[in-house]
Amino acid sequence: MAHFSVELPDDVAEALRAVANGIQSSPERLPADAARELLVEHAAHEAAIARGAADVAAGRVVEHGDVMAELRQWAQDLRMRSEA
Repeated sequence: MAHFSVELPDDVAEALRAVANGIQSSPERLPADAARELLVEHAAHEAAIARGAADVAAGRVVEHGDVMAELRQWAQDLRMRSEA
C-alpha cells in the first residue's frame, strides 16, 4: 500500500474531522475514499468520451442546426401549453 502525505488548511482539516466523526469514519480514511470515487468518475468520463468519439467516427451525429430547430419547437410547444 502506498502512503501519501498532504498538508491541509486548518479549516479543511477540522471540517474533515467533523465529517469523519459524523459518519463514524476516520479523517485519514476519507481522502482514500474520495480518491477512489474520483478514479471511478474519471474512468466513466473517459469511457463516455470514447463512446462519443466512436459515434462521431461512425457518423451517428445530429447537425447542430437540427438540434436547435427541435429545441426551438419544443420551447414553443411549452409556451403554447402554458398559455392554454
